[in-house]
Parts: sequence; C-alpha cells; structure tokens
Amino acid sequence: MLAIQNNYMEKAQRVVRIVEAVLGSRTGTDPALIERWVMTRTDQGAVWLFAVLDDRRLPKFEPYEAAAHHLSSSLRGMPVFLGNHTGLRYGILLSQKPQLPKLVEFHGWRRGVMQLGVDMRGQAVEIGYGEINHTLVAGITQFGKSNFLRLMALQARDEGWQLALADPDGRTFTKFEQDPALICPVGKTLESCLHVIGRVQELINERAKLYDQAGNSPDGLDEYNEWAQESSIEPLQPVLVVLDEFNGTVLGTGGVRGSFANAATQVAWRAAKFGIRLILAGQDFSKDIVGPVREQMTTRICLRVANERISDVVLGKTGAERLVLPGRAMTNRWETIQTYFVPKALLVRTDSNGLTDTEKRIAEFVWANYRGRMTMPALQQYGLGERAARRVRADWQQRGLAEVRPDQDNALCLTIKMDVQTGLDGLDAVVTGLGAQAGLDGNGVVEA
Repeated sequence: MLAIQNNYMEKAQRVVRIVEAVLGSRTGTDPALIERWVMTRTDQGAVWLFAVLDDRRLPKFEPYEAAAHHLSSSLRGMPVFLGNHTGLRYGILLSQKPQLPKLVEFHGWRRGVMQLGVDMRGQAVEIGYGEINHTLVAGITQFGKSNFLRLMALQARDEGWQLALADPDGRTFTKFEQDPALICPVGKTLESCLHVIGRVQELINERAKLYDQAGNSPDGLDEYNEWAQESSIEPLQPVLVVLDEFNGTVLGTGGVRGSFANAATQVAWRAAKFGIRLILAGQDFSKDIVGPVREQMTTRICLRVANERISDVVLGKTGAERLVLPGRAMTNRWETIQTYFVPKALLVRTDSNGLTDTEKRIAEFVWANYRGRMTMPALQQYGLGERAARRVRADWQQRGLAEVRPDQDNALCLTIKMDVQTGLDGLDAVVTGLGAQAGLDGNGVVEA
C-alpha cells in the first residue's frame, strides 16, 4: 500500500478535488455524501481509487449514475464506473489500462512446464504437466488456433509425451506427420480421424488391463508408473490427443449419435485416469455437439470466434467475438492472454533435451571445445555475433539448459550432457558455413 501511495498519491488527490467539484456543481449530487476514499491495487496490477458513498442518506441513485460520464470527461477520459453491488461507489482507474503485447514469440521447450502465453500483468501463463486437463479450443481461421494447437503438441512431444493428432483439413499438423511420438498416423480425412479416435480407445482399454494387473490399484498414471518402476516394468508415457475441427468431424461422421462423437465422448470420460489428455478444437461449437463432453473440458481457450453464441458455448460468456488480434484469447482460467507464437523452426523434431538440430550443434561444440562452459568467447567462436550469443545464453538459462556454476568461476555451464564422440562429423564445416556474419536467436533460428 505504501508503494501505491508513493506512486499515485498526487494523482489521487487531484482526482478527489475534481470529483468533489463535479458532484458539487450538478443537480441531485452532493460530494458531502462521500463517506471515504479507498485506493487499492488489483492482482492484475491496476490501481483504483474508490469514492464510497453513504447510500443510506442518498435520496436518489439516478443523478449519480448520470454523473459518471461527466466525471470521466472532467478527468480527461479516465475510466469511471459506478457500482452498487455492496453499497454505492465510484471506481476510477488511476493506472494505465493493462495492455497485452500484440505478439509474443515462443522461445522453446522448458522441462516440466507447459508454456501458453502471457497475461495482462505481463507474467508468463504456464502450468505443470500434471495440471493439464482436457481442453476446449475455439477460433476462426487466421486468428491463431492452429498455432496454439501446435504450441501444446510440440511441448508435450519434447517433454516425452506421445501424440494422437487429427485434423480433417490436413493443414494443422503437417510438421508432425513422421514424428516418432505418434501412436498412429495423423488423421487428415474423416476416415483417418475415425481411426485416430479408435486407436485412442484401444489404448485406454490396453492401459485399463495393465492397471488391473498392477499390485497397487492405481488411481492414475503416476501411481501406475511408481508400481511399474518397483516391478521393473516399462512405465507408460502420457498422451496428448488433439482433435481439430471437432464440430465438422462430428457432423461429417454421423452427427452427435455417430461413431466419432460417441468415441470422443467415451475418451473424454475415461482418458484422464490413464494419463491421456484430450484437446477438442474447432472454428464452431454447437451446444448439442459439445454438450456431452463440455463438463470434462475444464480448461477452455477462446480465440476470435465468428459470433457471441460460440463464445458463450465455450466460455459461458460473450466477448471472444470481439477479439481483433491473432493469438489473443479469452480463457476460463487466466482471463485474457496473448498466446505464444511458434516459429516454424521450432516445429522441427528436437532431441530429448528439447534442442533443435541447430541448438544441438551449439551444445556439442561447447562440450567438445569448452567442456560445457557457455562463455561469450565460446559462442562467438562457434560463429554467433555478440547480440545473438547473449540471447542464447539468456534463453538457455531460462529454459534450464544452462546454469551459473560457482565451482566453475561462476561461468554459465550446460546442465545437459552431450555425446561429443558422435554426431560431430562436419562440425567445422557447419561453423565455417555460419561464419561471423551469421547469428542464432533464442529460438534456434539462424538469422543474417
């Protein structure tokens, strides 16, 4: 509170004088009815000043309601709201309206954390993999739905999850078609989408039998894998199932009573226990189609949609039809966020450390020549410019791929181990080819 007072007290005092002058000049309003002034900061960082009115002595509500616009004009456009939920009060926003960035680039996989975007406070929106629930994603073409689905899929893949992907339009998951994480080929037609959901059902049944055989009667995947480890049995991997254009696929395969809709409903009801998480996505969602699974989809992401009906079906409220920027999304968990934009280079299969091929070459070079010390000279010797080298250092430290080591003279050192005996053929040619004029940004993208 002290920090708020120091930063906004002078502005608040000026607002108090203007509000009292306006209320004193209008018919039916009286500044003497202001009981107290309260200044506070919300969780989102917004600073508000409230004029709390004595509603017991208030003769009429309407004059104060009519004064709100006059107050805002006199305060040079500062937002002024009148609320009567718990007594009558004016709310005046002292701070700037929170602004989301127009685009936030994704900087690569981080172990243990699914990164989704940033919120109104500029803070990262991220969740642990154990917190991932079934998810509903809506958005029309060109507003970031496919990008968001790829964002989740590539992170799950690099975390070691298996994937089941379906998109009858055949455009969302082209970069994943040969990925070894797939439990079945990507569904690109209505028929192959049926095969994907059928394979997921088979996997659930297979895991149900394994659970029955486990000696600890597991309630979830973690418990099963604990038993498997103690019994020297291969653990099971979590699975992310993404069904894009869900509404259209349901309509094209017999409707709400068709085989695809019935299978998706069964998966939504049964999958979570067996370490399988379902994402249903589409441009449109109707109540009759999403109704049977809506309560299981506890995380809901709504980018720009065609109309308020779709926003209401997905979120239970309207507003997503008014979003204007790609990647901007309303959610039921984090309010409004800007989702990360995934550069195409990051869709390339990474290794078990979440490194792209280009990043892997850097790590191998640093291990082979500098024993894992990511010093500026090391990265510049590889061929990065000073700016690019600093970005790589900051990015890898944030991702947990490198850390400052006191026992290494506080040098930034790799936390991952690289096999420097293999995979280094032609390394000198790679370095020479990049040369001093080339750089690498934090996403593993070579830039001139």
